Amino acid sequence: MTDTEFDGRHEPTKEHVQAKMTELYMHSGTEPGLNRLALLYLRQNGRCFYCRRLMVLDDWSLKQEHRPFLATINHYLPRLAGGVEEEGNSVAACFDCNRHKGHKLPGEFVPGIECMKVGETLVRIT
Repeated sequence: MTDTEFDGRHEPTKEHVQAKMTELYMHSGTEPGLNRLALLYLRQNGRCFYCRRLMVLDDWSLKQEHRPFLATINHYLPRLAGGVEEEGNSVAACFDCNRHKGHKLPGEFVPGIECMKVGETLVRIT
């Protein structure tokens, strides 16, 4: 197994994330458009918005016990708390953080978290 492959048993390597990001960038000019998760993944450099560990993209074939690193879309402000379904309220989060955050507000899940909007994109500053 090379550094760019992911076996699902350990945190993905920087090389794996870099290879995936390169692949996405190469296709972004020729594909009709990247899906929302892929765009968030790229903007966040392959890292979870909350815990900041490296994530793996598009591998739902992983066994349940190896999914903690899987990238998912999370509503920063939960819909139950008035959050809306739009790009400016979406972040890429690892499977574990998405599952554990649930309907909590960001500050309840990660105390002291601060973000700012740059255009329509949320950027974590703490």
